[in-house]
Parts: sequence; C-alpha cells; structure tokens
Amino acid sequence: MGPGPFTVGGASVNARDRRFVALGMLALLMSTGLGAAFATGPDGDGGGGGGERYADWTLRQTRTVSAQGENGDTVDIDIPEHNLTSITVTLTWTDDELISVVGRRDDVLTLLVEPPSTLEEQPEARSGAASPLAVALDLAVVPTDDDARHLVDYDYTNATGRWRVSVTVDANGLRDQGNAWGLTVRYTFYVGRLLERQEPLAGGR
Repeated sequence: MGPGPFTVGGASVNARDRRFVALGMLALLMSTGLGAAFATGPDGDGGGGGGERYADWTLRQTRTVSAQGENGDTVDIDIPEHNLTSITVTLTWTDDELISVVGRRDDVLTLLVEPPSTLEEQPEARSGAASPLAVALDLAVVPTDDDARHLVDYDYTNATGRWRVSVTVDANGLRDQGNAWGLTVRYTFYVGRLLERQEPLAGGR
C-alpha cells in the first residue's frame, strides 16, 4: 500500500498531488526571496532601489577646550575626534606687577605647543610681553571625493590624541613671582557621511 494522504491548510492531498504541492511551495519560496532582495536594495540597507549613495564631507564641527595654570605649568589636551583640519591655541594673561620706583617691567611669557607623535609637525612656540599669544596650525584639507567606496580612506587620525601645551613665565618685575594665565584650544574637524543622491523630479522641477 502506498503512502496515505496528508493535509495542507486543512485539506486532504493524495500522493498524486504531492508533486504539484511541492512545486508550488518552491515557487512561493523563490518569489519571497526575490521580493526581499529588491526591497533591501543592492546594499541591503532598505533603500528600496533608491538613488545612488555618495560620500559627503560638508558637515564641519568646532570644539573648544579651556584650561588654567600659572608660571611653568604644562597642560595636556586630549582630542578624541578624527579628521582635524585646524587647531588654534591661545594664551591670555594679565600682568599683576605693581608700578615700582624703577618703572613697570612686564613679564615675558612663552607658549609651546607640541602635537601628538603621530603628526609630522614640529613643536611651535610664541613669546611676548603682551597678551594674547597664539599658535595656529592648518592640519588637513577637507576631501572632495564623493565616491562612497572611498569613505574610509579619508579617516584622518594623525592629529588625534594628546596635545601638550607648556607655558613659561620670565618674571621681570620687582619681587615679581610670575603670573597666572588662561588657555583656550579651538579646533575644527570634518565628518564623513554616506548620503543618498536624490533623484530629480519629473519635468525638471
């Protein structure tokens, strides 16, 4: 005796119809798989066959870090962001010497900025008796390549890390013990993004 009937969806199916049921189920699975593939797009991101993706570099951001010290203090500034394009370190102070019988003699301050070891830049210094003093560095150019495949190629990390800032005070006044000072570190960076190019509207609108 051959195998008995089985049921699909509550209906009895004999052995003769099993082949047709199997073929129908196979076709259903294939159509479901193809439908899922078209729905997610070529990158599997749910784009639904939308516009082409491209690399965008127009997002720019700025951060500011402040610190205080006195005389020969050293400050370490940890910068976690990637893709730094510029950095400016500004030193400000007020000479606290009182007028004496020999006249005013302003302190001379020296600002020394040391980049991370991964950055091929030499330390830079500025000296002067008048506030403020500033060291400004241009670090990188914002990319223009919009090829989405090259996004990771422009992940610039050489300027990321610890920046060391040292200040020395040459106290020139009568009984002058030096000076307190303030420090401001301002840096800019770009952010790479993958965006979807918008398709033009019908009729050029």
